[in-house]
Amino acid sequence: MLVRPLVITGIKTLPSDEEINLLYNQVLKYYRAVTVSDFYLAFELNALGRDWPRIEHYGLLNLQFIASVVDAYQGRKGKANLELTKVENRERLNQNVTAPEISLEERKTIIKDMLERDRERYINGKGVNEIYGGVICSYVITKLYELDIVNDNLWSDSTWSAIKIKARTNVNNDYASRRKKVIHDVEKREFKTDFKLEVFRLLYLDILVAKDKYDLIISKL
Repeated sequence: MLVRPLVITGIKTLPSDEEINLLYNQVLKYYRAVTVSDFYLAFELNALGRDWPRIEHYGLLNLQFIASVVDAYQGRKGKANLELTKVENRERLNQNVTAPEISLEERKTIIKDMLERDRERYINGKGVNEIYGGVICSYVITKLYELDIVNDNLWSDSTWSAIKIKARTNVNNDYASRRKKVIHDVEKREFKTDFKLEVFRLLYLDILVAKDKYDLIISKL
């Protein structure tokens, strides 16, 4: 839900996993009535800057920016609804306005751009572990699977084993650093979620490091 606004607005500084989860919960809390289509359309219209003065993000995706964009969209949409009701007595505008679906080629382009940019950052000495957190990586890896661009056979059994061991170790270390123990069922479920996200992150980083995998995926995109 937050990836598309990032791409549309051209924000380069990505929030951490913790910040993304916080933003997601805040959006659900304060904008539960806003549909996903309207949410996407708000950022597209803001990027165009034709329906209201473009709201600047200053390189950050935060609640203030999200709220300003969605509120501007709802205000503009409310005025349009009122005008239509008075003049044409039609259905409300929010029943007619839908955000354009992302086509297959557009989705591939988004993923390809992310991979190319991150591969370049890795080659230029950017710490590979600092590129993304698990949430963004899980989106990319999941889409690569859905598009049948990758499958489990891309990684050898030994690589899968090493990644899972490292993921478990990283999550355990993170919990230990926060003095967090996995005891109750809820915390066990949370651990499984964090472990899965870490596996996605390590798979993504492996693609960036292993040139043969990277070249294969780019050729299919």
